[in-house]
Amino acid sequence: MEVQGRTVSDLLKLLEGIGPTLQVRVEETLRRNVFHNTGRMASVRPLPELSRRLVEMFLQHIGGTLDAENCSRQIGEWVRLGLSPQSVVEAFSALSQALSEALDARAFIALLPHLENYRSRWILTLVDVRTQDAIAEFERTYRSLGAALEEEVRREQAARAELQHRQ
Repeated sequence: MEVQGRTVSDLLKLLEGIGPTLQVRVEETLRRNVFHNTGRMASVRPLPELSRRLVEMFLQHIGGTLDAENCSRQIGEWVRLGLSPQSVVEAFSALSQALSEALDARAFIALLPHLENYRSRWILTLVDVRTQDAIAEFERTYRSLGAALEEEVRREQAARAELQHRQ
């Protein structure tokens, strides 16, 4: 397959050479944005692995070897561990900036559709996971409030029955 006069194989070779630089830039950005995260992701400990996997999955995406289901599952896990939308957006900005600095204009332009597609997968998965979690929390709250209301109605009925029995 050819993209803007370059084969995907050529792009991959270029990117594998700058992979460590990309990881460092993504990790630096995630560290600067760690305060936006919650849970386990509010710590800097998981960020090196997250950065490594984000770049690794990007390279797999370009090479056509990224398993979409596993990718979505991994992103979902990070989001559930507290990775914030702000951190994701900033990480992709850093990745894009690092790519634009490391590649010539032709290679960068060839890469943009791949980067946008990968970024979109992340954003859509993040939104989906956040939505599912919000719905699940709403359902738990609704069930809890419903049970509490039923218990209150039961107590009130018992109190009325007791009152009527005394009269």
